[in-house]
Amino acid sequence: LQYYTRNIFLPELNIKEIGWNSPSMKKIMEIIPVVAKSKSRVLIRGEIGTEKNIIARMIHNLSDYRRLPFISFYPFSLNKTAINEKDILKKIQAEKDISVFPVGTLYFKDIEDLNLENQLKIYSLFQKWENEGVNFRVITSIKKNIWDKIDKGNFIEELYYYLNVIHIYIPPLRERLEDIQPLVEYLSKKICEKLNREPVYFPEEEISKLYKLKLKGNMLEIANLIERAIVLNPDGEKRLKFIDLYLQDIDENKSIELEKDLSKYKDDFLKKTIIDAIRKNKGVKKEAAKDLGISPRALSYYVSKYNI
Repeated sequence: LQYYTRNIFLPELNIKEIGWNSPSMKKIMEIIPVVAKSKSRVLIRGEIGTEKNIIARMIHNLSDYRRLPFISFYPFSLNKTAINEKDILKKIQAEKDISVFPVGTLYFKDIEDLNLENQLKIYSLFQKWENEGVNFRVITSIKKNIWDKIDKGNFIEELYYYLNVIHIYIPPLRERLEDIQPLVEYLSKKICEKLNREPVYFPEEEISKLYKLKLKGNMLEIANLIERAIVLNPDGEKRLKFIDLYLQDIDENKSIELEKDLSKYKDDFLKKTIIDAIRKNKGVKKEAAKDLGISPRALSYYVSKYNI
C-alpha cells in the first residue's frame, strides 16, 4: 500500500514560507535566487515526495523566463512515442497563447526513466536550438543516482554531463528530522484551508512519532498523514493525533485487520457527514441529498444502514 501518493487535497507547497531548520534546506533556499538569475541548465536530485517540481518552478518564477511558459514533460507520456521538435513546439504553444518562440523553461521530470531513443532525440534538439539561438532553459530532475543506468548503458553519459551544470540535491526528510515540525505546522494550516476546517495543531509528542518513520514518501507522506488525521478527527477538535495504523509499515499479515479498521473509519465519517447534511437542511432529505451529491434513494439507503 503506497500511502504517500499524491491526493487531491495536497496544497501546492510554497516552500519559501516554511521555516526550515536544516542547513541543507536553508542553503537550497539561498542558492535558488542565484541560480534563477543565470540561464544555466539545472539538475535536481531527490527522492519521491521531496517536491523537485516545486524547486524547478521556483527557479523559473524568479528568472527572466517567468513571463514565458513553464512546460513539464513526463517520461511515461514521452516514452509512448519518439520525441520530435514539432510535438514539443505544439505542447509549448498549447500551454500559453503566445507565438512559439521564444520558448521558456522546459522541465523534464524523472529524466532517468526516459528511453534511450528519446534521450538521444532531446539531446539533439537541445543542441539544435542552441545553434539556432532559441531562448530556452532546461531543468531536469532525477529520483536517485543515475550512474547505475549510465554504467549499464541505459542512459547517455554525454546527456548527463550536458544537463548537470548546476546540481541541486534535496536530502530525504529522514536525514533532516529538524524540518518535520515546521513542515507539519505549515501543511496543517494549508490542508485545513483546503478542507474549510478550523485551524488545528499536533502536539510535540505526536510530531515525535514521525521521527521514527522511514518516510519513503517524504513531504507527500507527511501531507497524507496530516490530512487523514484532520478528516478522521471530529470537527471542532483543535489538538489532533495521528492515526496510529498509518504510523507503521503495512505487511500482508496486517492487511485484513487494516481493511476492517479503514472500513470503520469510513463508516463513521460517512454517518457524521450525512447527519450534518440532514441537520443543515432541517430534516429535508431531498435537499440534504442534493448537498451530498447523491440521489434521495441513495440517501435513504445510508439512513437505514447507519440507523440515522
